[in-house]
Amino acid sequence: MPKKNDAVEVAQEYTFNVAEPQIVKPQDLPLVVTPGEGKEWANEAQAEFARTVNAYAYKNPKKWAKKKDALLSKLSALATDPDLINALRGAEDENTRLSYSNKLMES
Repeated sequence: MPKKNDAVEVAQEYTFNVAEPQIVKPQDLPLVVTPGEGKEWANEAQAEFARTVNAYAYKNPKKWAKKKDALLSKLSALATDPDLINALRGAEDENTRLSYSNKLMES
């Protein structure tokens, strides 16, 4: 974590300190979810969802605590069913697609 003395000095006409965002903002956050030691993700779909889960955990820590089990279950399922990534991305399959027709246009 940056310390108070990480601020960059500015011209004397200012009565405050200014820090550079790239200095005070942590650049490398440890990943929350990683593959097992010495292992890699089972496939690209699982790796993609792991990146999403890691970002979600940092952005929404309270929601992460509530949804962690469900998200980790989905991440685990991706190891054997990489096509599940489409549903996780929000893609519709042909069984859930809504269709309609305009009866006025058919006349």
